[in-house]
Amino acid sequence: MPFEPRILIIDDEPKMCESLRVLLEGYGYEVRTALEGKKGIECLANDLFALVITDMVMPDTDGLAIMDYIKANCPDTLVIVMTGHVSVQSAIGALRKGAYDYLEKPFEPDKLNAIVQRAMSRARLQHQLKESEDALRGSEEKYREVVESSLVGFYIRQGDTIKFVNNTFANIFGYTCEELLQTDFWRLVHPDDIEMVRERGIKRIEGEPAPSQYEARGIRKNGETIWVNRRNIRIEHEGKPAILGNIVDITERKQMEEQLLQSEKLRAMGEMASGIAHDFNNILAAILGNTHLLLTTVQEPEFRKRLKNIEIAAHDASHTVKRLQSFTRVRKDDSDFERIDIRTLIDDVIDITKPKWKDQRQEKGITIELVSDMKEVPPVAGYPSEIREVLTNLFFNALDAMPDGGALTLRTRHICEWTDSDPEKEGIVEIIVSDTGCGMSPEVRKRIFDPFFTTKDVNSSGLGLSVSYGIIIRHGGDILVESKEGKGTTFIIRLPVSLDATARVEKKIELTKCIKKARILVIEDDMMVSDVLEEMLSSVGHDVTTAPNGREGIEQFKNSSFDMVFTDLGMPEMSGWDVARFIKNTRPNVPIAMITGWGAEFDQKQLRDAGVDLVVAKPFSIDRIVHLVDKATELKEATA
Repeated sequence: MPFEPRILIIDDEPKMCESLRVLLEGYGYEVRTALEGKKGIECLANDLFALVITDMVMPDTDGLAIMDYIKANCPDTLVIVMTGHVSVQSAIGALRKGAYDYLEKPFEPDKLNAIVQRAMSRARLQHQLKESEDALRGSEEKYREVVESSLVGFYIRQGDTIKFVNNTFANIFGYTCEELLQTDFWRLVHPDDIEMVRERGIKRIEGEPAPSQYEARGIRKNGETIWVNRRNIRIEHEGKPAILGNIVDITERKQMEEQLLQSEKLRAMGEMASGIAHDFNNILAAILGNTHLLLTTVQEPEFRKRLKNIEIAAHDASHTVKRLQSFTRVRKDDSDFERIDIRTLIDDVIDITKPKWKDQRQEKGITIELVSDMKEVPPVAGYPSEIREVLTNLFFNALDAMPDGGALTLRTRHICEWTDSDPEKEGIVEIIVSDTGCGMSPEVRKRIFDPFFTTKDVNSSGLGLSVSYGIIIRHGGDILVESKEGKGTTFIIRLPVSLDATARVEKKIELTKCIKKARILVIEDDMMVSDVLEEMLSSVGHDVTTAPNGREGIEQFKNSSFDMVFTDLGMPEMSGWDVARFIKNTRPNVPIAMITGWGAEFDQKQLRDAGVDLVVAKPFSIDRIVHLVDKATELKEATA
């Protein structure tokens, strides 16, 4: 039976049906149309079509129902779905239902023609395959040449034994035909899918109902996992029942589906990042601000040590938020890397994580033994907050792997790579974190750095080790893992030695009374942030008035005289931009500082147009606020 490139168009929009009919007939196809889903199904019941182009949403039925009918009654007919509301979920849903492709309305004629041409080529190939299968039932030898030249992999098996394969089948699995005839069939099937493939094969042989085609995983000669579409029928081969099967490699399509799903996750995370970062920055501003205020008054060494730990953790959290805010933006370069003393940094991590690995575990009667073997190592360059984050993540993963207790070992070493020119500048610093926990299987170990991969419960994002790996790579290093099930896990962080990086100077927080007292208006809707700002400014002698929103701030400004205004950017009803414009229009010489937790980078024109003189990002330090007031005073005097 010759192949007929007949197309059925199903759409409840008459103009769309007519336009597609005229367009496709112009390309030489035979076209029929149906203005309802049910009419389309009637056409399918009474005639054969190589291709169906259907709308996804119609009054009487939808495209998915039509695909279900086609899959059950016309499995050789290909489907292209059209929709004006395409999304990643709907696209993946259509592909999983068996759609060949999808189109988003409106679309260009050339795009439609290209997709239809590919679909017709696929339909023509399927038609040839079906004819090949029918021919093989009657005379295998007569049609061997057709099978050998096919783009689909064919095989015949009896039990575990492979009796025949074509070149395409051999190429898909990476063997030669001769090798496959000596290979156990089940070596080609993924272990997790063997039971399913075996069960369906037995049903075929015994004449019981079984899916005519399905998807399963296969194993190539090199151990690589692939996805194939299987189609099986029962035949007689050499006087005995056998399975005649054909396969198509669909690995690329499966990877595309996975990429679409991950892209959707990343997009959703990007949308959430801005709002989460803003709220978190407000919290950090209150924590860091109050910590700085306490450090100016508390003198007891033990209390100061605890406050410094809080300060370090808050600073690290603020760096994490900045990375979250730059989730979809280009990463900055390493020009502001700092000199990092690894021993000091590890001591910080031990102190910060101590409540979890010691205090909380001891309350439950669980003992974690911390073993330290710290050799003297030269400095490295980087962001201390990010390296601390990596080590903290490895600490917590180790604790999760030892729910009943165990040993957590930290080691450092310097691996020298001497040269005649300057041996001191060559080498690698290794930080080794080992646990005596449950360990990992080889399969898990291969995937631990993949985004979203996790062996924990649903509360785990699966991003911890992926983010850690990215941090170390950005620092010019590497992270290795050694693990055996039941024997524990060892992570090895390797960072290049850097003797040139500049150490960050620790600023001692000392407040001195301001030389010139200023009247300052603070407009901030987060009361914790507002209180911290008021306390910071008041502690150095300034007169501070606060307002909880933009409208009340404007009223305060109208009724009093102020030397400077701090205003939050994101506030309900009236934003910081609106506040700044009003103040500048009313009293142009009053300096305005914009407080923002959004992490946005503003260009100078945007700031000038709104009348903003200074920008302060949350969380802020007390010395930063004092410096801004001094700068604002200079600006006001310069414009007086």
